Amino acid sequence: MLDINRFKSEIQKYDVERPNLFTTYIYMPRDMPTGIQQYMSKMYDPIMLLAQSVSLPGLQVATAPTKRYGLGPNQLMPTGVDFNNTVNVTYIADGSARLFTLFYLWINHITPLGNDKFAAGVPNETERDGETVENGNPSFILPYQSSYVSQIDVRMYRGSPGKFNGAGLGSLALSLASSALGVPFLGSLLNSSSAPEYDLEPMRQVVLHKAFPIAISEMPLSMGSADSFSTFTVTFAYYKWELRAFQEKQASGSSGGLLGGLL
Repeated sequence: MLDINRFKSEIQKYDVERPNLFTTYIYMPRDMPTGIQQYMSKMYDPIMLLAQSVSLPGLQVATAPTKRYGLGPNQLMPTGVDFNNTVNVTYIADGSARLFTLFYLWINHITPLGNDKFAAGVPNETERDGETVENGNPSFILPYQSSYVSQIDVRMYRGSPGKFNGAGLGSLALSLASSALGVPFLGSLLNSSSAPEYDLEPMRQVVLHKAFPIAISEMPLSMGSADSFSTFTVTFAYYKWELRAFQEKQASGSSGGLLGGLL
């Protein structure tokens, strides 16, 4: 039988996981071209703050039916692990198209169609304005993997045990959304001495290894959408993922508020 007091105690002790309390970190590929490196180095804050939603990967054991003793009923035996090798991240499009441009440059570096190196051999000849023009044969050579694969961390947060409760969630969500849209943080999140503090602590982290963007979604435009903002979704492929847990903290005195918890 459900004991409501034990249920309340469990929630107060550990809180519950909130889907809006997350941040994404995308690290720069080791050998990314210099021009894209310089562009990406200026985009760390937008990459983190303008991520509106993320689809975290799942996990499934691959099995095969086996007659373990040669006779009798089949038994499912593990043969490996399966998971979807793509993750979608939806971003709020900033007014200068900087974030969209970053992922465009990144994908254009990966795709063979963006490769301007020519292969050896007899060049193609085309007629232009009555003259024969020699064009190099595109090599369609992919760049080295170290120049485009990255690590992506998706970190989830929770309220500090015994301190964070449902009363402050509305203000917190509004503040996070306001920040993502370029509106200053609300006063309660700027360590104001007269405002309550909302302490967050990292709960778990999903790490995507050897990730790189493979698609940017369409961005519909409409004259009737004057009171909304544009978003686009980037699909990342990755090699494998792992779960990293953070050491649990005990309830303590007040600390630096939301900003101190995220940094």
